[in-house]
Amino acid sequence: MGWIFLPMVVAPGVARNVNLATPRHSFDIIMLRKILLTLSVAIPFFGLALLLTGAPPRIHYDDLPWEVTVHDDGTASVFGIHLEQTPLTDLQARFVVQPELTVVGYQEASPAVLADFGPVKLGPFEAMFLAVSAVDDTPPAQWWQDAKGAEGTLSATQAQIAQALPVTEIIYEPRARYDDASVLGRFGEPHDEVAMDDGRRYWLYPQQGLVLMFNPQGRDVLHYVAPARFEAVVTAILTGQHPARPQP
Repeated sequence: MGWIFLPMVVAPGVARNVNLATPRHSFDIIMLRKILLTLSVAIPFFGLALLLTGAPPRIHYDDLPWEVTVHDDGTASVFGIHLEQTPLTDLQARFVVQPELTVVGYQEASPAVLADFGPVKLGPFEAMFLAVSAVDDTPPAQWWQDAKGAEGTLSATQAQIAQALPVTEIIYEPRARYDDASVLGRFGEPHDEVAMDDGRRYWLYPQQGLVLMFNPQGRDVLHYVAPARFEAVVTAILTGQHPARPQP
């Protein structure tokens, strides 16, 4: 007896259950499901990790020019240097620089040692850095007599003595240009302001021992001194008697 095959007839209005998906289409659907499953697990994990560890830490800088600490004895510290106490040799070791040493003075009877370290980097900023050491306990006449040349270059003996002298002033000439708004935001309102005929402007902060000069002709200058010495140094600066001149 033979078999008779009849074609399948679908009644009108009845849909055939036919899989129209191609093999490639099925593969894409499977991969999409795997990706969604992975994300559903990974996103909560990373969110929990962020909550536990917190946001990435912000970079912290030390030795910022507006961070001045005033001490009870009338001295101050800035850049990790305690004025009137930190010896010049500590700065040489820190900057790994042999500074150019010269004998200077507000007056011939009051000499000092000026140490020019050239460009240094403190915190995120670069600046020309000079340190002044007063020679209060040394006979002034001998210092001037032993100085070599018209520029007051120190002799070997003087240089050795100078390295042990405490730093009494810092002259900081930043590479960046300062403006009023940024200075007000970092240093606060000055106690007094002095304008010069040549366009220079001085903002005075006696409590911090800081004289800040806006210099349209060259670098701005931040001059640090112990608050107890502030008046004498300001007078020397404003009258043009201070030996450290602003650099172009």
